[in-house]
Amino acid sequence: MHVWGVEFRERFAGFLRVGAIVFAFGCADDASRMDVVVQLRTDLVAGEEFDRVQLVLTPTSAVNFSRREQVDIGRSRSFLPADRVAVLADVPPGSYRLDALLQDSERGEVVSQRPALLDVSTNVVVTLPVDRSCLNVACPPRDNPDTPEDESTRIACLGGVCVDPRCTLENLEFCEGAGLCTENADCESPASCATGECLHGVCWARPVAFESADACSPESDWCHPEHGCLPHGADRPTSVNPSCSDGQRNGDETGVDCGGRCAACPPGEPTCFDGQRNGDELGIDCGGSCRLPCRLSTVVDPTCIDGQRNGDETGVDCGGLCTPCSAAFDCETQIDIPVHECLALVAIYNALGGEGGPFGPSGANWLSDPSPCAWRDVTCEAGGVRALASVSSMPQGELPPEIGNLTNLVSLWFAPLILSGKIPPEIGRLSKLENLYLEGNQLSDVIPPELGELSELRELALGNNQLSGTIPIELGNLANLERLALYSNDLRGNIPAELAALSKLEVLGLARNELVGGIPSELGDLPALETLSLSNNPELGGEIPPELGNLTALTWLEIRESGIESAIPVELGNLDQLVHLDLGRNDLTGAIPDELGDLSRLRYLDLASNNLSGSIPPELGSLTALTELRLFSNALDGTIPAELQNLSSLTQMLLQHNQLSGSIPSGLENLTQLRVLALDDNDLRGAVPQTLQNLGSLMTLDLSENACLWATECVTFEPWLAGFDADWQTSNTDLACMPPPEACP
Repeated sequence: MHVWGVEFRERFAGFLRVGAIVFAFGCADDASRMDVVVQLRTDLVAGEEFDRVQLVLTPTSAVNFSRREQVDIGRSRSFLPADRVAVLADVPPGSYRLDALLQDSERGEVVSQRPALLDVSTNVVVTLPVDRSCLNVACPPRDNPDTPEDESTRIACLGGVCVDPRCTLENLEFCEGAGLCTENADCESPASCATGECLHGVCWARPVAFESADACSPESDWCHPEHGCLPHGADRPTSVNPSCSDGQRNGDETGVDCGGRCAACPPGEPTCFDGQRNGDELGIDCGGSCRLPCRLSTVVDPTCIDGQRNGDETGVDCGGLCTPCSAAFDCETQIDIPVHECLALVAIYNALGGEGGPFGPSGANWLSDPSPCAWRDVTCEAGGVRALASVSSMPQGELPPEIGNLTNLVSLWFAPLILSGKIPPEIGRLSKLENLYLEGNQLSDVIPPELGELSELRELALGNNQLSGTIPIELGNLANLERLALYSNDLRGNIPAELAALSKLEVLGLARNELVGGIPSELGDLPALETLSLSNNPELGGEIPPELGNLTALTWLEIRESGIESAIPVELGNLDQLVHLDLGRNDLTGAIPDELGDLSRLRYLDLASNNLSGSIPPELGSLTALTELRLFSNALDGTIPAELQNLSSLTQMLLQHNQLSGSIPSGLENLTQLRVLALDDNDLRGAVPQTLQNLGSLMTLDLSENACLWATECVTFEPWLAGFDADWQTSNTDLACMPPPEACP
C-alpha cells in the first residue's frame, strides 16, 4: 500500500513561507498509531540562514513505515526558545531515526543536519537542538570515521562536539561531552546585537531585546551573532571562528582540523593540502575525511566520482586507484526481486559512492543483508521494488541509467545534495512511477522529454536544482499529474500551453526561473488547480490572462516580479477560494478592481511596487479574513477608506509611497491585531487620531513625510511614540505637536 499527500505553498517575498511535502510507506493498525511532535531549538536565524526544515523519519526496527515532511520557514519565526516544526501523525510503534535538515532553498544548501533516535510507544515530543557551533562539524568524528551508526555512535552534534543521537532536550543524559559553559557569562558574542545564553552547557546566541539601542531594525535588518546587523537577503557570511571539523587548516591548527586548540595531529597523518591524493581522499586534497568537495579538475584520472567503471576500477568508482569496492553481491542467489532490479540497486549503490554514499553506512545494510528488500530505504511489494527513498544528504553522484530497470517502482525520492549530473532519460521507462521527488539536489542539463511517458505520475518535483533548457511539452501528457514543481532552476523559453491538458493538476510551481513569452491563457483550463506560482521570472512579461478567473479551485496565486504589464483582470474576483494573492513588483496599471472585495477567504493581498492608480476600493473592507494589506509604492490617490476599519484580522497595513490624501480614519482603532502601520510619503492631512494609541499590538508606526499631518494631545502622544523602536521614533520626528503652518488647510 502506498499513501501520499501534498500541500505545496511557496511565497518568495513575504514574511511567512509555508509548505509541506509528505508521503509515507507501509501499513499498520490505525488504532495503534502515535503522534511524533517535532520541535526545534536553534540560534540560526530563520528566513536568513535557513528557510526550510526537512524531516525524515525512518525505521531502525522491524516496522515498514517511513515519512518525510518539508516545512518552509519565514523570517517572522524564532526558535529561541524551542518552537514546534511539525506533527508527524499516525506513526506506528517502533524505533526510528529522525533526521532534521535545515536548508537554505535559495542556495540549495543543507545548512545543518541533526539526527535523533527515538522509540515510539506513545505520543512523543522530541526537541532537536541545533546550535551555531555545529555549523562546520561533521559526525561521526574524524578519529573514528568507521564506527557503525548504532545507538552508541556519536553521529549528532551539540555544542560543537559529536554526541549520542539520543541526545535531545528531553534526554539530556545522552548529551555527555557537550558541556561548554556553566553560566551566561561564559558565552560571548562578537556582535553587539546578540548576547550569549548558556543552556544545558551549550552557548546559544540570542538577539538583544527589541527596545535595546543595539537591536537591529526588524523591517530592514537581521542580527548575525558574529557580524552584527545585516540587510535582509544579504549573502550569508562565513564563520569568524575557524572550526576543528571544517576540512581546512586554519586558526592555530598545525594540520587539517588538528593541532593548536584542536586535538593533536596523529603522527604521519596525510594532509588535505599537500597536492597529493592520499589517505581516504577521493581526489587531490578533497573527499573522504578532508570533506572538501572534489571538482573534476582536482580528481585523479580516471575519476573516482563519475558514476562509471573506468581506468583500473573493479567496480563503479571503486577498486584500483579508487576506494575499495564493497563486498560483491550475487543477485542470482537472492529470490526477493527480479535479478534486473537487484542489479539496478547495486548499480545505484556504486554510482552514488558505495560505502561512502547515502546507502553506504553499515546501518543501511546494503549488500551485506542477503535480502535486498531488507536494505534500508528500499520498500518491496509483490516481488518488486516499490519505493527507493534516500535518508541523508551525502556527497553527490549521478543516477546511473540502470535506474530504468526498477520497473515496479512507484516512488523515487532523493534527499537534497545527493544527486548531481543529468536526469537519466531511462527514468521514462518506469511505467508505474507515481512520485518522482528530486528537489534540492544539484541536477543539471535539461529535463528529459522521456518523463512525459510516465502515465501514472502524480508528483514531479524537480525544484531547487540547476536544470536548464525549456519545459518539455511532453509533460502535458501526464494525465494523472497532481503536482508539478520546477521552481528555482534556470529554465528558459515559454510556459507550454500543453500543460493545460493536465486536468488533475493541483500545484504548478514555476517560480524563480528565466521563463519568457507571457502566461498562456490556456492555464485557465486547469479545473483542479489550487496553487499557481510564477513569481521571479523577470522577463516573463505579457498580461494576466482574464481566463485565470476560471480557476475556481485556486487558493494561492503568485505572479510576483515577473514583468507583467497589464491591468488587474476583474475576473480574479471570481476566485472565491483564494487565500493568497501576490502580484507585487510588476508593471501593473489601472485601478484596483472593486471585485477583489469579493474574495472573502483572502488572507494576504500584495499589489505593491506597481503603477496602479485611482483610489483604494472601499470594497476591500469586506475582506475580513485579511491579515496583510500591501499596496505601497504605487500612484494611488483619494482617501483611506473608512471601511478598512472592518479588517479585524489585519496585522499589517502598508500604504506608504502613494498619493493618498485626507485624514487618517479614527476607526482604525478597531484593528486590534495590527502590528505594522505604514502611511509615510503620502499627502495625508489633519490631526493624527488619538484613538491610534489604543492599538495595543502595534509595533511599527511610520507617519513621516506627510507635511500637513500633526499630532494632538502631546502629553500622551509623545510617551506613546517613545514606546516604539528607536528607528520608528526617528521616522516620525517631523510630526509637530501642534497644527502646522497656515499653508496646510
